[in-house]
Amino acid sequence: MNTDKRNHNKIGIRLYIIIILCVLIAFVIVFKRQVNLKDKPVSSSFESFKLENTDIIHDNNSFLDNLLNIRLNITEAILSHEITWLKYFDKTTVTTVAKDGKPSISGFNLNTDDLIKGNSTIATSQGDTEVYDASLKQQLDINNPQVYVYHTHTTESYFDVADPSMGVTKADNTPTDSEEKSHNMSGLGQMLCDIIGNDYGIATTHDDLIHNEPYIGAYADSRVTLEEALAKYPNYKLIIDMHRDSVEASKKDAVTATINGESVAKLMFVIDLSHDGVEKNEQTAKDLIDIANRLFPGLIRETNGSGIFIYPGIYTYNNGSGHFNQDLSGNLVEVEVGADCNTYEEAQNSQKYLARVIAEYLKDK
Repeated sequence: MNTDKRNHNKIGIRLYIIIILCVLIAFVIVFKRQVNLKDKPVSSSFESFKLENTDIIHDNNSFLDNLLNIRLNITEAILSHEITWLKYFDKTTVTTVAKDGKPSISGFNLNTDDLIKGNSTIATSQGDTEVYDASLKQQLDINNPQVYVYHTHTTESYFDVADPSMGVTKADNTPTDSEEKSHNMSGLGQMLCDIIGNDYGIATTHDDLIHNEPYIGAYADSRVTLEEALAKYPNYKLIIDMHRDSVEASKKDAVTATINGESVAKLMFVIDLSHDGVEKNEQTAKDLIDIANRLFPGLIRETNGSGIFIYPGIYTYNNGSGHFNQDLSGNLVEVEVGADCNTYEEAQNSQKYLARVIAEYLKDK
């Protein structure tokens, strides 16, 4: 009872803080509009604060940036991911009830209008690219695994195999999750590890434990799993928390590429900026992105590299839930494999390309 009361009080305090922030933002919006009206007309009540051609608008001298470090064009979806419990109020998700009777909510939801620059088209690599490179194969050492793969939001799935009873999006009634390992992130993680091990002789460890039932507290639960893994093998050269994004079906092109004639789910990296040592996480993601862009153009999801984007292909948060556990290792990156509007096959198709990128990354480590 006391715990429930404390939790209730915490929620009340957080709501009070959010209300204050909203009032401050509204005040600044009015102030900025009064100034902007002197320079140019506004065609509609919200036009001046929308994204233009889906670019993130960023002004280094922005009064709002300096005052609150909050961008006007950060969407509700981003805010709800920064403050985990706000997902209960996310308009792009639907609250469902898990088997234990506790609330469960669909995962990571970024509005593609905030991410994609220009017209949405299916990116196509230039010509066929050889996926496998035998020269990258190492001597397998199962006693010294180099790669660890786990999933904070294990049940995240794709529309064609997800279980509708576990929840659907409000936007287009898309099913979002599945407890079947062959239909969720666990199956993809195991597939990636199998390819890395069999084709490249790189020992891996994969954890398929479900951490997101209920969704709130998922990063705290997966933190325990990661800490246990690091206690056993402290020298992992690469750690991947594998997820998938949530995108409306009408914008599927933004998260889909055609490589070697097959449809694949694009990859995007997510980094928390609020922890010490974040530079190492950023560099790990940048190195992987650079290799992917060189080998498989179009595999990395487009971001415009400005504002909250520190590098094309990386999406950042100023205060990710539990730092996305990236404070535990500079070798940890969160990888989004397409979105719920992709097919599971498209997500599977991405794994061999990701495996090649990882093998290239590790060859000199």
